[in-house]
Amino acid sequence: MLALEDHVKFFKRKTKLEKSLAVFEKSLQEHSDYFETWKANIAMSFVDAVDNYKRKTKKKRLSRVDIHTCANKAAENFLWMFIKTSKNYKGDK
Repeated sequence: MLALEDHVKFFKRKTKLEKSLAVFEKSLQEHSDYFETWKANIAMSFVDAVDNYKRKTKKKRLSRVDIHTCANKAAENFLWMFIKTSKNYKGDK
């Protein structure tokens, strides 16, 4: 069980996270160029994942299961690039 001080630390972190996400959300809403940049980066993660998957599997057409696999890989790659820590960035494996 967590001590009271650990709960307080978590609450403070959550509050900082919520504030940060609110700023991020507002920025996306108010700046169309910023929104478009994020949209393009997310989309390209998917495009890259599909290209890499086709290259690895030698498939020309993808099934729904293949697309789901690519989507998960794209999301994973995008999130790793987003947090971008050199010691744990996995890249496209």
